[in-house]
Amino acid sequence: MSIKMMKKAMIAAVGAAALAGAGAAQAVTITPGPGPYTFSGSSALSAFGINANCTLELTGTVTNDGTNTTITVTGGDVIPGDSTCNLVGLDGFPWTATVANSSAPTGSDATLSVNFTGVEVTALGIPCTSSPATVPAVFSYVNPTAAPSVDPASFSFATAIGSCSVNGNLADTSATLQVTNP
Repeated sequence: MSIKMMKKAMIAAVGAAALAGAGAAQAVTITPGPGPYTFSGSSALSAFGINANCTLELTGTVTNDGTNTTITVTGGDVIPGDSTCNLVGLDGFPWTATVANSSAPTGSDATLSVNFTGVEVTALGIPCTSSPATVPAVFSYVNPTAAPSVDPASFSFATAIGSCSVNGNLADTSATLQVTNP
C-alpha cells in the first residue's frame, strides 16, 4: 500500500471514529420532551427545633444538549402536611444538576446520582445555610429500552443542608418522563 493510500485510509478511519463518537454522545434522549415536569411527594425537614412532614412539589425541565443532561428546577412549593410546613421556605431558583451523558446507565430502569446547585431552604424564616447549597439526590428514571416500567421517574434525597436535614422521595406526577440511553 502506498503512503498516499495509507494517509487516505487513516483519514477515513479517524473520520469514522469521530462520527461514531458523536453518535454515542447523542444517544440519550428525553421523552416526551424538555418539559415542564412536576415532581411531588412526601418530605421531612428538621431544623431549629421543628420537624416538618410535608408534601414537596418541584417543577422544572430535563434537557439534553447531546453531551450533557441538565435538570433545572424552576420553582417549588411546600404543601402543608402538618402545621409546621408553613414554616419552611424554598428559594434560590433555578436549582440545576448537570450530568455527562457518558455517565448515564444503559438498560431498563436506571438510577443516577446528581447534585443540585443553588439550593436555598429556610426554616422559621432562617436560612439553613449562609450561601446556596449543593444537594445530592438520586434520580431514578424510566429507560424503556428493555421493558416499560410501572414506576414513574423520581428523585430521592436524604442529606443535610447546613443546619437543616431533609429527606424525601418525589415522583413525576405525569408519569410520562423517560430518559433513553440504549
